[in-house]
Amino acid sequence: LIVPSTQTQVLTTFGIDIWSSMDEACVAHGLEHCYPENIPQLPMAMITSRRKSNSTMMRYYLSSDELMNRNEENAMTNFLSDYFNGRLVHQIKSEPTPTTQVLSSGIQVLTGSTFEELVMSKTNKHTLIQFYAPHCGHCKRFNIIWKELAELVHDFNWDSVVDIMMMDVTKNEIFHQMVDVRYVPSVYLFPKDRKKLPLEMKVLGDDEGNTSNLGGISNVNLILDWMIESNIFDDNELLSLIEKE
Repeated sequence: LIVPSTQTQVLTTFGIDIWSSMDEACVAHGLEHCYPENIPQLPMAMITSRRKSNSTMMRYYLSSDELMNRNEENAMTNFLSDYFNGRLVHQIKSEPTPTTQVLSSGIQVLTGSTFEELVMSKTNKHTLIQFYAPHCGHCKRFNIIWKELAELVHDFNWDSVVDIMMMDVTKNEIFHQMVDVRYVPSVYLFPKDRKKLPLEMKVLGDDEGNTSNLGGISNVNLILDWMIESNIFDDNELLSLIEKE
């Protein structure tokens, strides 16, 4: 498949974003600084693979420098050989780590590049993540409940045992064998002692309609009930934290 640079939507889908960095640089620093160093250079080659069991697109890139290097006549052959022999490392889409990682509500902003550190490697706390898209109307409504949840977790002193997070799936992705975000909003609970086996929150109608109905939740207590009924948390510990002043 050959994709010309004019097909920006197709390129962005495959993780090659030429224009966003240029637009941001132009607005921030003027026309003379419209070409930051982090812009992907063309031509470039990529291999994409999407597993049946997971919707995350695996992407492997051969940069323009490697592809056009005259001293590397076998660059494409080696690229393909490395892929089929499992020697390539797939790339994860991620926005830059935000300056403010914790919002005033207590919600932590998660990115593709911080997922491993803040979730998988953090085995002393549970993690509850909402995956959302900014343009999604259901997500906007659910965000109100999510903010209320984070504030309650803080008021109950539960933030010592569980982190409340959000990830924008239009700018970030994760690769986890047990996480398959096909619809938004989606919520996953990662227990502290088994981060490789998260629980997905589902409500009535999700499986039948192959969609997410979490956006229809209007009461934060439904999420709190699901958390407690998951049997992941120590009920006595939660009660003692509420009583703690």
